[in-house]
Amino acid sequence: MRSYCAFFLLFSGALFSVLGKPILQLQEDGTFQQHGLSVLVFNNAYPIGHQGGIEIIQHDRRVATNGNVWLEPTPGQWDAVAENSDPVLDISKNCITVAGEHKEAEIKYTLRVEAQNSQIQIRLDLNGPLPEAWNGKAGFQMELFPGLLFGQSWHMDGQSGIFPCQANGPVTRYGESVVPQPLAEGKMLTIASENPECRMTIECPNGSLQLIDGRIPDDNGWFVVRSLIPFNRSKNAVSWIICPHVIEGWLSQPKILHSQVGYHPNQSKRILFELDKNDPGETLAVLTRVNPDGTETIVRSDLPVLWGNYLRYQYRVLDITDIIQTGIYRVQYGAETSSLFRIHPKVYQRDVWQPTLETFFPVQMCHMRVRDRFRIWHDACHMDDALQAPVDHQHFDGYRQGSTADTPFDPGEHIPGLNQGGWHDAGDYDLAAGSQINTVMMLALIREQFYVNTDQTLIDHKRRMVVMHQPDGMPDIVQQIKQGVLQILSGFQAAGHCFPGIIAATITQYVHLGESAAMTDNRIFTGGALKKLPGWLPGTMDDRWVFTNRSTALNFAAARALAAASRVLRVVDDSLATVCLETALQTWAEEVTREPVEHRSAYVPRNYQAEEILATIELFLTTQDKAFLLHLKDRIPIIEEQIKYVGWSLCRLLPFIEDQDLHKRICQFILQLPDPDLTDSPFGVTGRFYIWGVAWQIQQQAVGQYFLHQAFPDRFSVDFIYNAVHYVLGCHPASSTSLVSGVGSHSLTTAYGVNRADWSYIPGGSVSGPALIRPDFPELKEPWPFLWQQTEYVMGGAASYIFCVLAADQLLNM
Repeated sequence: MRSYCAFFLLFSGALFSVLGKPILQLQEDGTFQQHGLSVLVFNNAYPIGHQGGIEIIQHDRRVATNGNVWLEPTPGQWDAVAENSDPVLDISKNCITVAGEHKEAEIKYTLRVEAQNSQIQIRLDLNGPLPEAWNGKAGFQMELFPGLLFGQSWHMDGQSGIFPCQANGPVTRYGESVVPQPLAEGKMLTIASENPECRMTIECPNGSLQLIDGRIPDDNGWFVVRSLIPFNRSKNAVSWIICPHVIEGWLSQPKILHSQVGYHPNQSKRILFELDKNDPGETLAVLTRVNPDGTETIVRSDLPVLWGNYLRYQYRVLDITDIIQTGIYRVQYGAETSSLFRIHPKVYQRDVWQPTLETFFPVQMCHMRVRDRFRIWHDACHMDDALQAPVDHQHFDGYRQGSTADTPFDPGEHIPGLNQGGWHDAGDYDLAAGSQINTVMMLALIREQFYVNTDQTLIDHKRRMVVMHQPDGMPDIVQQIKQGVLQILSGFQAAGHCFPGIIAATITQYVHLGESAAMTDNRIFTGGALKKLPGWLPGTMDDRWVFTNRSTALNFAAARALAAASRVLRVVDDSLATVCLETALQTWAEEVTREPVEHRSAYVPRNYQAEEILATIELFLTTQDKAFLLHLKDRIPIIEEQIKYVGWSLCRLLPFIEDQDLHKRICQFILQLPDPDLTDSPFGVTGRFYIWGVAWQIQQQAVGQYFLHQAFPDRFSVDFIYNAVHYVLGCHPASSTSLVSGVGSHSLTTAYGVNRADWSYIPGGSVSGPALIRPDFPELKEPWPFLWQQTEYVMGGAASYIFCVLAADQLLNM
């Protein structure tokens, strides 16, 4: 908890200097505030994601972050991070102190952050002398966001330059690492003097500053301002004075928030306006319809109605639900003009979910050569998958191998049959079983609920070939389900259970961007258990590792996905469907009769009780075997306990339950679930911000809401589903950008995909969207492809997005 030394202030609101100008005032939420400027002091604790330490938000743009003591000049994702205490606030002195420690370096320190007028004064005190080993290495530093600085100037003690778009040399050795030489060194740095919106000075009165381009060692690095900690001074070891410029009378730019695709005539249509809290809201919003002859017809001109405050903004609403004429529309609000959007009964039926299934899914397919007309997205990759991971090993990306392998293979031994199926999970190339399972499950639900039958892609698993825009007579969604199933089954076929995942063994390989087939040599390693061979030679042990521990929850999850997939595959690949169902039945029978095993590892579910119920439901729906209903009846107490996780799926079971008591009790449990509170936010959704954006959670909640509504239409509304679609397609905080690349008038076309080094995108990829910079700043940095917590693609999010759009279209056109 934060500590407070709060005293009664004689004046409310902002403090004022003798000249009457507002100054930074410390608030009880641990931030310094002046209109147009916020200074955050350890409100956020995600430094590897450039979200932590001392941060500066200037004119609604987070320009600096991670102000803290660091051991590296350009720290990367896996470098040492200090442990910091909760900030201690002294409101009477307008200052915050934070203790910190680098345990491995034996460095303890205190940071004191004080606001004087509009200056930020930072003082670093060490608890003792700097260890000699860290002389010339440890420093206090802060990161500057590159995306705002490209083409802007910097000045330092008579030196000057322009922030470059790409990382340039020269570089030098720093131990075993390579780091860029500073762009400049001096006592005072002026940033973007020509731009009043991001002008700032940083001064080090008792030392010197270095300006470093942190993108040389890591693509996702930022510019760094650094002061080395002197070896011979503990008290006031480093002192900085930061002066961000604040435009007098500044108000945040109004944002018009709407679906970038548009609306069905019969649905609620609310245009939102995100405004500065000090904005009087006296501007007319003008809705126009764009005509074929180039003219525009004014359809509505009105003052948006105040919704209220949410996070740091004021929101107003223009309700255009009564506008039902089909056409192309846009909204003007003062100097701001929205993107174009449609009103049409078929608004969701073309160019909305299709790019996700027809482009994003094929691009992500592992072990396949993927061609798109003249372009090869990637060749058949990772054909040497995979080696048994070593025991007692914690992988740097969260995977963990326990004290046993749970397979007949030795560490470093090739496990055959793993080089088939699966999707590169996200902005990297690993095959995470939890993600594969959830994606297969969602695709099966889509196929069954909405009868998706499109065929736009040639997928030949035997030849390991994918060709986009070439129909092959087979529904694309069924072929994608097969792609996921092949990977899920591979663990069962090798060792009788689902493997948690396959991933690169080293950081050097893991951060690989570009041609996925170049990540390994695609030749199976046969050199023996974990024998080291010279790198980058044919037959080198560069094969990925597979993590193999058995998990009860993961096996149940795999069983439900395989059972659902078997229903879909039956009409096109009877033999594979049979393997799926037999594997699911055997797995379920084994897991319900033995003690649960929890394995904590990345992407492995932990709630085995909920997974057991979900698997049982799918197996009944597949086999119609009433033994599964009897099993559920025996698990009634667990069902009640887990109802918020399994209620949506139980709704699909209700028409088949003849046991009136069981039917009644399940209905009672489901009806205790709350309908989403549409007034929780101006967007009509209930997602809770954490570190990542919340679009995927909102989509997942909307999927559940669909099945709840299907079973109990008078109890569970459909509006949350429509609002979820609107949120993803642009009606969210921070901007009105569609969170699905290439979908809508304005979408995210620079994202954290495997082609992020090219500042590009994959059509149909779905991102999590605006993240919350605590306590109240929603942020979506664009264009910027290197913040995974905002713009990374993942498979599960893509699949649930397709479901939500098809659900909205179905419900609106019934």
